[in-house]
Amino acid sequence: MSFYNNMLPIGVLPSKSFRKLAAIAFLPLLVPVLAAVEADFENDRYRVQVSTEGSITITEIDSAYSKVFEPNFQVIYHTSSPALPNPALVQTAEVYGAADTGMNYRVAQWNPSNKPASRNFWESGSDRFHAVYSSHSLEGDEVHFQFESHSHFQLSAVLKLADGQIEPEMRFHLTAQTAGRFSVVYTGAPESEVADLDWLWQPMLWNGLRFPVEPIISLEFQTSLPTVLAGSDGGLWGVIADPSEMPFRVPTFTRSRFGVAIRNADGLAQPVIVSPAMGFPGSLRQVGQTHQFSFRLFAFAGDHYDAYRRLATGLYGFRDYRENYYGTINNTLDNLDE
Repeated sequence: MSFYNNMLPIGVLPSKSFRKLAAIAFLPLLVPVLAAVEADFENDRYRVQVSTEGSITITEIDSAYSKVFEPNFQVIYHTSSPALPNPALVQTAEVYGAADTGMNYRVAQWNPSNKPASRNFWESGSDRFHAVYSSHSLEGDEVHFQFESHSHFQLSAVLKLADGQIEPEMRFHLTAQTAGRFSVVYTGAPESEVADLDWLWQPMLWNGLRFPVEPIISLEFQTSLPTVLAGSDGGLWGVIADPSEMPFRVPTFTRSRFGVAIRNADGLAQPVIVSPAMGFPGSLRQVGQTHQFSFRLFAFAGDHYDAYRRLATGLYGFRDYRENYYGTINNTLDNLDE
């Protein structure tokens, strides 16, 4: 991995980037803004640039396809004893935005503060707060994002890019400053009107241009691959849980530790990832207790099939990926004999 720090202390010369030499003559002008670090680093597949305002531009090197992500998080909070989520069976027509198919789909619903039960995960707690970004800094090969302290929590995040062809990793860390239940939502992926998209994906019902009629979360146990994607103009972007968050275990409804969704609180299409989901394992924190979670940021030039396969085989290491081919039944029978 190559890494460059655009804001260097006076007298320190970059050893690997000739384009930084021109900046040496202007170092006196840069001294007042040395606290704002601009980073530029890459591996074999991606280039990641962090602006002085904190914006994260991810570029796929070979295709030059890029998307801008932001260090944006929201925290859903509830007192320590809310009405916990429970499963609800709904007709797919209720959440699919299509004619009734006669199928049922299991989703989570909440009724915090004795409100009517709702499948809208944005309303799963009594309060929702925007984590206010304050600054970022370079520490070794990581970019650390700081957020203003809140009366209920303290949040921080770290961005890093490992060698090879792996996707950039974002890891957040929440410390409870009051007892209660917490749910952290990453909301920094690009958002779009559904009409401007060519394709979207939220496991397991919503694909193509089928957009949820309300903000419903797909829990860990429902994700064949724990990702949510949106695409337009020949490329896709999204977020995906890091493989370390899905060890060798069989998640169930009650044991799910995170979820993904494609509909944000404003009704726009935006890949978001939630950990922990409100009321699920890890959400109840006492004062001083922490919760951390890792996920990847993804930008890809190509179609949805290639993107999904890239994540399945590249990040998650699936092998013997099935491919569909057209052929006759006779050829199929012949192949079985070989």
